Amino acid sequence: MCLFLTLSIGCTTTEYITEYKDRLVIPPAAYLTQCDQPFYEPPKTYGEAVTRDPVWFSAWRTCADQLDLIRRFYGFDVTPL
Repeated sequence: MCLFLTLSIGCTTTEYITEYKDRLVIPPAAYLTQCDQPFYEPPKTYGEAVTRDPVWFSAWRTCADQLDLIRRFYGFDVTPL
């Protein structure tokens, strides 16, 4: 009986092998597009500057939204403005 217990105890240990693999997680390509600058020259008049403000704001908002999408993709908290 003692021999049976010794053999059963010795044979029941299981060795667990853990293998880790690195996985590269890349966000969708739509999130990685370059932010375009709407204008490259300074405005010539005050009126032109005023009409450009909404265009600049829209471009900045679009770029900021892309950053928020990337943060959400990787699981970070995004605080709304």
